[in-house]
Amino acid sequence: MSFSGNQTQASSGNVFAELTRPDVKAHMHKSQIAAELYRLTRARTLLLRW
Repeated sequence: MSFSGNQTQASSGNVFAELTRPDVKAHMHKSQIAAELYRLTRARTLLLRW
């Protein structure tokens, strides 16, 4: 598979800002909360399997 001709650039870490979404901070906070809830429930599920 060849990727010649494609350009990449470093991310700012906030995809919502890069996509020029309205209310960037709120979207970022919501996604951080969702990611943390996912991480916590996944960790708890793994602990309960033992």
